[in-house]
Amino acid sequence: MQSGRLGRRLRRMDLILFIKGIVAGFIIAAPVGPVGVLCIQRTLSKGMMMGLAPGVGGAVADMIFGGVAAFGLTFIADFLLRHDQWMRLGGGILLLILGMHGLLKQHAKMAPAPPSVSGAAGDAVSAFLLTVTNPMTILTFSPVFLAVGAVVPKDDRPAAWTLILGVLVGSCIWWLMLCALTELFRRRVNSARIVIIHRVSAGLILFFGVVVLLSTTAIGQRIIDAAKPLGF
Repeated sequence: MQSGRLGRRLRRMDLILFIKGIVAGFIIAAPVGPVGVLCIQRTLSKGMMMGLAPGVGGAVADMIFGGVAAFGLTFIADFLLRHDQWMRLGGGILLLILGMHGLLKQHAKMAPAPPSVSGAAGDAVSAFLLTVTNPMTILTFSPVFLAVGAVVPKDDRPAAWTLILGVLVGSCIWWLMLCALTELFRRRVNSARIVIIHRVSAGLILFFGVVVLLSTTAIGQRIIDAAKPLGF
């Protein structure tokens, strides 16, 4: 009898922890940054299925960072933070490439095409790299986990994996919602406006790249620090 009650209690705790992981993953993914803009851009130009690809890449990166936080792998976090400047440099260059590609693309041929496995894989990898090359993301997990009460006992691997899986699901839910809303918007506007929005989103990606690259320099960091009180 006691073992049966204990089993039900453990299952209930696992479900609660899983739900907390979903909430944490959703909160972490929700701020619209470069990956969000990339999802919107791909959905507008290629349809919802292709727009989800960058989101999946970002969700996998979030899951990895969540795993580092859940398992308490401080040596990995320390390594990422020690090489923060080089990783941001790589992420900034990737953003510049994506932004320039979007601006220079011939938008007259932007009719949604059938999903391309190679194209989706490339977008997923790009989004994964963009997220992973921003080691500061890992610093947000511990406060978010604490805020939602997602605390894992030390050396409790099953609980940690439950939390990590929840983070992945929560992140994917956000990207699914974002792409679904963008798809609804795409169906209500004509192709000329989609081209304009596509160019604006490519410009935003390029802007993010410039900001990231500036943040790797002393002068750029001072400018960014000075702009923070102004709300930028």
